[in-house]
Amino acid sequence: MGGKDILIKSVVQGIPNFAMACFLLPKKLCEKLDSLTRNFWWKGNPKDKGICWTSWENMGKAKDHGGMGFRNYRAFNEAMLARNGWRMLMNPNAYWARFFKGIYFPNSSFLQASRGNRASWAWLSLLHGRNLLLKGLRWQVQDGKSIDFWADAWIPSLPNFKVPIPRPANSAINKVVDIIDDNSGQWDIQKMLVEIPVEVVNAILEIPLARVGRADQLAWHFNPNGCYSVKSGYHIALQNLSEKVSNKPGTSFNLAKEVWKVLWKMKVPNKVKNFW
Repeated sequence: MGGKDILIKSVVQGIPNFAMACFLLPKKLCEKLDSLTRNFWWKGNPKDKGICWTSWENMGKAKDHGGMGFRNYRAFNEAMLARNGWRMLMNPNAYWARFFKGIYFPNSSFLQASRGNRASWAWLSLLHGRNLLLKGLRWQVQDGKSIDFWADAWIPSLPNFKVPIPRPANSAINKVVDIIDDNSGQWDIQKMLVEIPVEVVNAILEIPLARVGRADQLAWHFNPNGCYSVKSGYHIALQNLSEKVSNKPGTSFNLAKEVWKVLWKMKVPNKVKNFW
């Protein structure tokens, strides 16, 4: 058995959660693992060849989206790597985080760190996970002193969570705190309307302000509690992969999530649910 086969066998047996959390696995390896899983499902033997009655992309969709919930190894690998990036942001004083900072970004933050000339596999993997993390990472407004009004992501209802216009010349607004009234502790609507379109102002007004002047903090948009989870990151990574791979026109008819939930909860044999 060659080294590649040993690695595939170890992944299939469940050993690689450590490897998937620390290193970006080769694309071909992830595709091979997907192939083994797919073949085992349809034929009972990972190495047998035959007909697959539906695409792997459809099988990998969540059950409440009409799929069967099979894991896509590439997306799962990216979601695990993003979790390490989140841990670095939330606990920058951890020994391993200080180790990476001392080598690769001593004079900047993890979010602004560059690749460097002699990047290790572990560091490149962290940066890859950061790419996924940035798709859902935004600031949660507290006192507004740490958030750059024009450059940072902080408005939940806008695309990319950012102000969609460039900064006007001689703008009086730099930080988010600049549009919070000192006396009332509420948004300063008149000051915003001078420089910002009404639709952006309305999106900002939807953000509640804290009564206590706590420091601003980073939050993961796709989880109600604001903390990153592999499950939520996986769905974002899977969505990104589907957008890159699929160029086929989609159907205009999609069943609602509730229909699929009812189907999977029905008390009928599993093979009937799978067929439906």
